[in-house]
Amino acid sequence: MSTLMFGQYIIRASEVFFETKLSMALVNLKPVLPGHVLVCPKRVVKRFYDLSPEEINDIWQSASRISRVIEKHFDGDGMTFAIQDGKNAGQTVEHVHIHIIPRKRTDYENTDQIYTEIEKERQPRTLEEMASEAETLRVYFKDNNDLIENQTKTTTTTTNHQLECINYQMSSSNKTTTTEQQPPPPVCSVEKGDDEGLFKFSFERSPTIKRIALLTSGGDSCGMNPAIRAFVRASLIKGAEVFAIREGYNGLVQDSIIPLNWGSVASIINRGGTIIGTARSAEFRTREGRKKAAFNLIKNKINNLLVIGGDGSLTGANLLREEWFGLLSELVQEKLIDASIPESDLGKLSIVGMVGSIDNDMYGTDITIGADTASHRILECIDSILSTAVSHQRSFVIEVMGRNCGWLALVSGLATGADYIFAPENPPEAGWEDVMLEGLERGRVSGRRCSLIIVAEGAIDSNGNPISSSYVRKVLEEKGGYDARITILGHVQRGGVPTYCDRYIATRMAVEAVNYLFSKTATCEPMMIGMVGNRVVRKPLMACVKETQKIGALLKEKKFKEVVQLRGPLFEEFSDIFGICANLKRMNSPKKNYNIAILHSGGPSPGMNPAVRAFTRLGIDAGFGVYGIFNGFNGLAKGDVREMTWMSVNGWAVMGGAELGTNRSVPNDSNIEAIIANIEKFKINAILMFGGFNGYVGISNLYEYRKKYKQLEKVAMICAPGTIANNVPGTEISVGADTCLNNILDALDKIKQSAVASRRLFVVEVMGAHCGYLCAMSSLTSGAERAYTMEEGVTLKSLTADLKMFSNRFKGDNRIGLIITSENASSTYSTHFIYSLFKEEGKHLFDARESILGHLQQGGNPSALDRLAASRLMNQFVKLIDEECIKKGNAVAGCIGNIEGAIKFTDIEQMKLEINHKYRRPENQWWLPLLELSRRISVSPHDDNGENDPCEVAKEHQDSHNLTVTSPTIYSQSQINSNPQLTL
Repeated sequence: MSTLMFGQYIIRASEVFFETKLSMALVNLKPVLPGHVLVCPKRVVKRFYDLSPEEINDIWQSASRISRVIEKHFDGDGMTFAIQDGKNAGQTVEHVHIHIIPRKRTDYENTDQIYTEIEKERQPRTLEEMASEAETLRVYFKDNNDLIENQTKTTTTTTNHQLECINYQMSSSNKTTTTEQQPPPPVCSVEKGDDEGLFKFSFERSPTIKRIALLTSGGDSCGMNPAIRAFVRASLIKGAEVFAIREGYNGLVQDSIIPLNWGSVASIINRGGTIIGTARSAEFRTREGRKKAAFNLIKNKINNLLVIGGDGSLTGANLLREEWFGLLSELVQEKLIDASIPESDLGKLSIVGMVGSIDNDMYGTDITIGADTASHRILECIDSILSTAVSHQRSFVIEVMGRNCGWLALVSGLATGADYIFAPENPPEAGWEDVMLEGLERGRVSGRRCSLIIVAEGAIDSNGNPISSSYVRKVLEEKGGYDARITILGHVQRGGVPTYCDRYIATRMAVEAVNYLFSKTATCEPMMIGMVGNRVVRKPLMACVKETQKIGALLKEKKFKEVVQLRGPLFEEFSDIFGICANLKRMNSPKKNYNIAILHSGGPSPGMNPAVRAFTRLGIDAGFGVYGIFNGFNGLAKGDVREMTWMSVNGWAVMGGAELGTNRSVPNDSNIEAIIANIEKFKINAILMFGGFNGYVGISNLYEYRKKYKQLEKVAMICAPGTIANNVPGTEISVGADTCLNNILDALDKIKQSAVASRRLFVVEVMGAHCGYLCAMSSLTSGAERAYTMEEGVTLKSLTADLKMFSNRFKGDNRIGLIITSENASSTYSTHFIYSLFKEEGKHLFDARESILGHLQQGGNPSALDRLAASRLMNQFVKLIDEECIKKGNAVAGCIGNIEGAIKFTDIEQMKLEINHKYRRPENQWWLPLLELSRRISVSPHDDNGENDPCEVAKEHQDSHNLTVTSPTIYSQSQINSNPQLTL
């Protein structure tokens, strides 16, 4: 267990608020100004020129991120960065450190005075003052202090993105002299979390040709094929040679390694499972088996490996890497490989991992590949079961997968309004049978016609005894007298067509895996690619695996609270929300003399009803009076306001549409006095608008009326995003967009299947008004060759180039093309114009069809993600009102939304700055760079460039037919005997 030092001083555990692998940030013992902090390397280095390149890069990246937080937290309007390098420069602690100081115009008459103030002797603060400041700042960086190997830990418990920090105390009583530590191995960009890190990929070919292999191992999960497709094509764009290892580690041991090209992964993006097969290998677990694997990789000149699987698969990959040099040495001794190989580039094996698991059980990532599709399948089944359960007043026990992880049980229970959940992480106490029956009886008495219990296959009680679905049914029937049925969903959860979310995260993570392999140095440790919110992140692979494997031991030790915390903040938050909404673990706060009301504005969005359900029940539990406003701002003006009760929203968790109603009215001079009169009549203290762009305009208008009507100054006004178009400020993702994109992909998959028999180009229009989010995301996750949005524009030049591209493709073996247009992409080049142009110009090569998807995009039951996101937003709204309005007395105004994986509040003035009123969308849209990615990985560079040598184009097509093609929907192939049971 190592000790961190600041020069000659030992660092203790209460004043470090930020850590990376190489750097740390400390609150200051003697700050010049409030917010004055220090950033330094963990290695004790006296002078700046002694830092390694990796340390220099890391310390300045850390300083950049910390400065943004410090400036905002301490209300600064500028920053000072200072380094005193050497004793004569004023350095008092012989350890390189950067002073970060938030500045205000009123600090000094002469702004440069700060540099002399740094050198002056100042009064030290108390340990309590320093610890308090560090605790406050640590919250902003809760996902940066994790996964630090060999760190000292305090007794404070950990969360998924927050390992306990090792902190410091500069005190003369514990001065210690230490020898300078050796620099740790460099870490390759462990974190990516700022706006610039949302997507970054260079499409330029690398001057170095890498040979890269990928394998899928362990249980399959939907999303593996989209990951394979994106990884192969991004690697080919970079100039790599790519190979598939068939049947997991078995194929690695048995030399089942085949080359891949662009056509090898054509049209697999909508296919479940993995086209390269997966298996568990007993032989690879032996050193002799791993020696065979090493030999086969060397034989194929491969030293870069992507592994998609669970923690066991990733552990196996790392073990192979750790043994690599020794295995090669043994192969040299056995004269199986040349003696020069261990010292060549092949002497080092680079590993990158992606987690494919429906259980979402890996530490270090919010979501794993396959988890969303599994949740989607479960919800489809339960939504169907509920109708028959209600008809017969039955109790249903649904068993879902999750041997050691209750994620699927938890999210399906929350998203369907289940009465009870049994999961390994939250086991019930002894006597749970009677508690469950009492709760179910209360529900029946209050008006529920059915009962729903979700059981994870690995469910246990607090003593570690298994709880089976059959035993739960027995309790219901024999002790409760209920008519009960069991449905074991089984492997239906693992298969099927991948959802939008799984296609999206698989594509993003796969491209980042290519980024890592082309940017790493030889000494970089293996990385796991994961998602935190909407950000792709890199985390040290084995640190994530080790934290994940701790959970099994903690379950055996019955340390369930620690297990929940290791599962991460999302698991913990969803557990709390479910406990309240299911009436199982209520806070039962005392009644407050404070009323909150919710309304919708704008178009209908899937997720509105789950949001109102969570708003009502969480609000009642928190002690608020809860009101529903029907038909938007117009309903508020007319007094169409009703108090909501616990059972008012029974069954709303699964419902599409908007039971409160919605329209596009906004506060204006003609209705504002009526609106104010009803706010006063119903004593409404806070209004939550859950809806789209019109609602944000409506709240902005209502806020402006504060200047004229003082009554509004005491009314909190909050917006929350509920729109399929994802065109509102203060959030990266809106509730409803996920359901909409799943509807679009379902339609696109059917459209593509309809064209198998002929050469046909489809031009499909999607919604979005002036925002191209739906167009861009559906293009990225459907494999469309082109997407036309207003943000990028449509020109005659681009249409001509695209016509040439499609002509090149249809001259070969391509049998289908897909263009997606946003409904207002161009006022001149409309969807119908584009269709007519391609139909006329391509009539000798291909036919063209036009399809406008229309309002089917807005309908249907909400997806799992939208139900969960709606509940999470409402939970944070209730907390915001309690903290800001009740405790501090602030009538806040602004919006809440999902930013960097957290629900954050944006002040209304900032919100208004982010609105582009002309085009009814945010000023800055994070997803725009993904349009380029969508184009690049959907069309071969040969097809996308009409100037290529026709012989090269022909060779590319010929190469693509030398491999066995497997999907029943491989539209680019000429063979007619596709077998869906074959793999590559």
